[in-house]
Amino acid sequence: MKLFLLFAFSAITFCSYSQNEYKFTKEDNKWIKYLTEHINKGEIQYLGILGHFYMNIKLYNDHPFYNKGMEYIKQGALLGDTSCIYEYGMSYYNTDGRGTYDEKSNPYMDSAAKYLTLAAKAGMADAMYTLGYLYLNGCNINQYMYNKNVKRQDLVLARAWFDMAAQHGKKGAAEQSENIVIASNHPFEKALAASKGGDYALAMKLYTIAADINDDEIAAYNIGILYYNGQGVERSKDYALSAFEKSGRLGFAKGSNDAAEIYWEGGYGKSAIEWFTKAISQGYTAANEALANVKAQLAYNASKRAEFFAEYNRKQNELANNESSSGMTQVQIPPAKTYCNDCHGTGKVARIEYYTDKISGLQSGRTVYDNCLRCYGKGYY
Repeated sequence: MKLFLLFAFSAITFCSYSQNEYKFTKEDNKWIKYLTEHINKGEIQYLGILGHFYMNIKLYNDHPFYNKGMEYIKQGALLGDTSCIYEYGMSYYNTDGRGTYDEKSNPYMDSAAKYLTLAAKAGMADAMYTLGYLYLNGCNINQYMYNKNVKRQDLVLARAWFDMAAQHGKKGAAEQSENIVIASNHPFEKALAASKGGDYALAMKLYTIAADINDDEIAAYNIGILYYNGQGVERSKDYALSAFEKSGRLGFAKGSNDAAEIYWEGGYGKSAIEWFTKAISQGYTAANEALANVKAQLAYNASKRAEFFAEYNRKQNELANNESSSGMTQVQIPPAKTYCNDCHGTGKVARIEYYTDKISGLQSGRTVYDNCLRCYGKGYY
């Protein structure tokens, strides 16, 4: 009982302390009072509800309210509430709350698996599904269900958790289990056959299974080809790029090269250099010429940009020097934002120079054409 009274006291004092940061409404205070009353009665499931209330005030876990909410979730987990156990395990899984990490290198994934296993034993389907995902992706975790150490991908355990999640009604779990079965029956060869037969939709499904479950670098590359050509899927350079990058990270040099080419087509020189360099390090010698061309073009673009701005500044100074003799006052305006979709391949972008007559006060202007700042007068980028 003392423990629950401590929760109630901390909730009320925290509201008072944080008035300058967040203005609690009457409804908020009524809700907090209602929850703390139930907590004081020993109803631990309300700890999770109160925790979520604080966590949802701000969506960033570095905010004090988020940390306060997580404290309630943690206490609910330690006292045995299943939903709190699951949420506490997922807090380790998400690390910073934004999912910007790599699961295989997350140092907290083992703690995530520990609490998720407890929630799964209590019958929570979401926990079962997440555990299946962890074993499917070879995360660095222990197997708490059978006290077995697992430091690699374990498809048997992954399928077991997906099957249990499916039995408890988790949507998509049965499909994941089926994909594991397909992955053990040479999906890459079947995907090749489907692709040759023109069934690109089936080929995409099988290539995806081979790439995601078996870490097949050529399957990942072929996914990129299908997306790039729009075969069996809507054409998308973004998805193609993602697939080529994955293929390159798995060690396929052609994937790295094609990722570099897409970056260069989009005008991302630094990324193109990075991936061409990676392709060369992986043994793709044909990328040497492409890398040299990219560096030469970037150097040329830099010199043309410097020439353009030097000429632009010279003209501005010349107009300023002629101001007194012309009786006109130049109105300094910045050049228009210029991109190749504005110059339409001409390499020139129009802007208007305005002048104000000192005597009449009237404005007049003329159209001038500057080199496109995006393509440096080349008509492309």
